[in-house]
Amino acid sequence: MNRFYKYVIVLVLVLMVGQCRVFAVDKPVVTTSKDKKTTVAEKKDPDRVLVTVNGVSLKGWQADAMIKYGASRSLPKAIELWVDIQAKVAEAQRRKLDKGRDAQFILNLYKEYFLSGRLLANELEKEIPKPTEEQARKKYEENIDRYNQPLKATVRHITFQKRSQAQEVAEEAKKRDADFQKLYEKYTKQQDKSKGLLKNMSVEKLKAKLGEEAAAAIRNAKKDDVLGPFIGVKGFEIIKVTSIKPPYKVEFKKAKPGLLAQMTRQMKTDMQKKAIEEIKAKAEIVKSQEIIELEKQAEKAKSAPKGPGK
Repeated sequence: MNRFYKYVIVLVLVLMVGQCRVFAVDKPVVTTSKDKKTTVAEKKDPDRVLVTVNGVSLKGWQADAMIKYGASRSLPKAIELWVDIQAKVAEAQRRKLDKGRDAQFILNLYKEYFLSGRLLANELEKEIPKPTEEQARKKYEENIDRYNQPLKATVRHITFQKRSQAQEVAEEAKKRDADFQKLYEKYTKQQDKSKGLLKNMSVEKLKAKLGEEAAAAIRNAKKDDVLGPFIGVKGFEIIKVTSIKPPYKVEFKKAKPGLLAQMTRQMKTDMQKKAIEEIKAKAEIVKSQEIIELEKQAEKAKSAPKGPGK
């Protein structure tokens, strides 16, 4: 949630709960061992005052509301945000920025925006059923390829027309200080955009690109291995393995929490959208002729064919 929306939330809370003032206490409160239980109970008092800025107090239950509705992640952050807002509000009021028809309209609009957005959304969430394990398993099976990934490798290769030359360059490439990319540039006359790089490919794709013998060797290779020469699709191939991702399988039990969370989010999005569309459909909306004409013009412009370069 961005900082602007947090300000909106706190502003609404201020509008809804009002402002509370407290008076300073001359003597500090001294806590003794006998008073520990009382102190703990006082800390849990929802009406306890947490901070006061220019005579305006933030109570415990108000800070809880800030956290509950997403204005802050924690109590210290709620205090920090409250102090920031109240200090600025005092200056804005000193400048009389809250006076006038426009200002009052915007302040009330923020309140309605929050009421129709966050509070209504929270209420609608209560009506959304939770996805079942059976539904999660069905989604898992429908997308089983995501949870069963074959071995994938990223390799660089150089193609030669003569085995003897390929063998010679392979020996050179195995040296500790060898630069495979420079060898590619040196021995490849017709270079393509990939520069001999085949990235994140399965064994089947490597087989189509480099031949069956090379693909089989890559299956058992390790990172930085130099392999070949092999008889490939376009000639004799030497290969350097730059990365290997071993095959893996995610069982349903392990995938279930993520699936349920994903399905819950999607159900919230879909059902809230549907509910809001139904609410708007029931609303009595009367538009002026001016707005109707503007909407027609916008729709006409949207459907008009675009010219060259547009």
